[in-house]
Amino acid sequence: MSDIIVRKADKGGAVVILDRPVYATQNELMLSDSATYTRLKLDPTAPFQTLLRSILEEGLDSGYLDQKLFDYVFVSHPVVPIFHSLPKIHKEGFPPPMRPIVSGIGSFSENLSSWVDSMLQPLVQCIPGFLKDTASVLQAFHSFQWSPDFSWISADVASLYTAIPQDLAGLVFGSLF
Repeated sequence: MSDIIVRKADKGGAVVILDRPVYATQNELMLSDSATYTRLKLDPTAPFQTLLRSILEEGLDSGYLDQKLFDYVFVSHPVVPIFHSLPKIHKEGFPPPMRPIVSGIGSFSENLSSWVDSMLQPLVQCIPGFLKDTASVLQAFHSFQWSPDFSWISADVASLYTAIPQDLAGLVFGSLF
């Protein structure tokens, strides 16, 4: 096993080389934050997959789904998502803080997420505040008139997805945690 870890930086496209123990320590520090992360008692993949299959079968039986969509959404042999992190070298200090990444490629919910996204896209694009990309932001500001009583602000989001209350997530998937 190598003594180094090579990762791309969280922003800017740089390549970062870290000592393996530094990388491991930074990840352990991040994951030990009990206000943000909770250690699971079991791998929830099988119970979630069983619940998803039940919901999809109900949709199939009631005619909301056809067999082709069922076969696409339901992943028969899912993989457990893989955790890794990217160094935030744009932040001060060493070792740099890390951005957690969970790769869900091949997971039980990957195809479901893709399908839900395709269903929601037309609806989301109808929301008056929808901004598709940088060009749409620039277009929105093209006719904007600045007022002297306006102020500039900047914000940084920390733990965006990990801030979802577990009791609310539990309402969806049952109390598996």
